[in-house]
Amino acid sequence: MSANSYLMLGMVTFLLLHIASGVHEIRSTAINKLGIMFYRIVISVASTFSVYALVLAFGMRPFDICWQVSPHTALIPYLLVPISLFLLILQFFPKDRPCLTRQPAGWSIIVWSAAHLVANGESGSVMLFAGFLVYGVLVIMLRERKSRLGDETAAHGAKHCAPHVPFAIWPSGQVKLLSAALLITIVLRYLVLEGHSWIIGVSPYPLMFIS
Repeated sequence: MSANSYLMLGMVTFLLLHIASGVHEIRSTAINKLGIMFYRIVISVASTFSVYALVLAFGMRPFDICWQVSPHTALIPYLLVPISLFLLILQFFPKDRPCLTRQPAGWSIIVWSAAHLVANGESGSVMLFAGFLVYGVLVIMLRERKSRLGDETAAHGAKHCAPHVPFAIWPSGQVKLLSAALLITIVLRYLVLEGHSWIIGVSPYPLMFIS
């Protein structure tokens, strides 16, 4: 199998696992048939395989160009990743208070993956980031489904904003929490910029910044 085939297999497995664990009916049926311990073992092994396949295949991927990326397009992740980090931090806000969006984690994944998708034109990156874009949509859909079924922890500010709007409201009375989230975002952004080249092997800075 080619590296792209392993990449596709790992991504499909990753998505199916999250659907299986995110849909209550599927999860309950699997637990009833396998038992809770064996179910956890299967999910753990399959999850490990999917992540291993993604990492291995992405490192071995051929650089087949799907579209040319301009220096200005490469600016998109540089500008949007801080928004993604900010949304991710909002996921840890108390769920009984109104937030900017009902599903900050899902929107964080969507912003992050979309930013990297348009800024990377080779086939392996397209498959990887398109897969995570689908994953972000699934996170929102599955958690909204849980919220409709009565899970009060599945959404932020469930009574205050629409389910599929990334920035529905500005939560009044949350200035301190939002300020703390902004400060953490700045720190995380610095760490991401400094660690990206070392961990991923690619500089996060656009060429116009380092040339």
